[in-house]
Amino acid sequence: MRVLFITQIPRSPSKPEVRPFEMEAARALAKRVPVTVMAVAQDGEGEEVQAEDEGVEVVRPRMRRVPGGRLTLQAAAMSLAIVPWIRRIAGGGRAVLHAQFGCPAGVAATWAGRRLELPVVITFRGSDVAEAPRHADLRVATRWALRRAARVVAVAHHLVPGLRALGAGETAVRVVYDGVDRTLFRPAPRAEACARLGLDPSARRLLYAGRLVEGKGVGDLLRAHASLGERVHLVLAGGGGGAWIGRTIRALGSGARVERPGEVAYGAVADWMNASDVVCLPSRAEGRPSAALEARACLRPIAATDIPGHRETLKGYGGARWARPTDPADLAR
Repeated sequence: MRVLFITQIPRSPSKPEVRPFEMEAARALAKRVPVTVMAVAQDGEGEEVQAEDEGVEVVRPRMRRVPGGRLTLQAAAMSLAIVPWIRRIAGGGRAVLHAQFGCPAGVAATWAGRRLELPVVITFRGSDVAEAPRHADLRVATRWALRRAARVVAVAHHLVPGLRALGAGETAVRVVYDGVDRTLFRPAPRAEACARLGLDPSARRLLYAGRLVEGKGVGDLLRAHASLGERVHLVLAGGGGGAWIGRTIRALGSGARVERPGEVAYGAVADWMNASDVVCLPSRAEGRPSAALEARACLRPIAATDIPGHRETLKGYGGARWARPTDPADLAR
């Protein structure tokens, strides 16, 4: 039996890549069964290729450009892109389609699975559960996929009620936690981590590692940091963001104390964490955030918003301090 691990590559200002936590999951699964990662680039980015990554076959079907960015339309385009590849790889043999996120990948995989008579597993990761009830077309598409999937997986217990409300009542929902690579993410002397990154070990440094989007609370973090004084630096390690981040930094007058190294190589994230005084998790909603797992594995102090995803991920960890979501003053405290 082969598992076809279906995902969508997020938009990237540089080279579009599969999310690191998805590749880690695929590599772990490949130790037990053959795995092919089917990574569809948004808006047709990249070439249609077939390669191998540490024993995992990776294919990149090309998807038609979808105007407007609606997830349900992306799901339709994605399903058309993956069906020929599924036929080619499965070849009439036994295969399971395992989609990452509810829409577009989960909806696309469910449509493809019904067409090719293959079972489908959908893993829901948080944002997909939160967004679906807010848009009628997304809610209907997600409900349709939930009721037809052979298995539904949630990465955290707090997501299960939302999935039940969306229509997973008659489908078995299983909670499977994401893990963390402890060969990469482990405590290390601050001076050594700073030396590898070329940083001053005496500087006081806060770290945010993740996508630079408002929903992740980056604006709240910028406002909290601006109130901390001249000696505290903030590192925003991640892609995306756009012009609004620059405008916010200029308005706050904190530009000299904000460092933006851009997207950081996955293998270097642990060094950034070990080189920092505090890892900041300012999100307004999460499933089971990778940054929380990684900071915990590095035994770093964490400043986190008090939301279910953070509480569940950091349960029992004494190094976390809590702030109200969307409250920069409480986060700064």
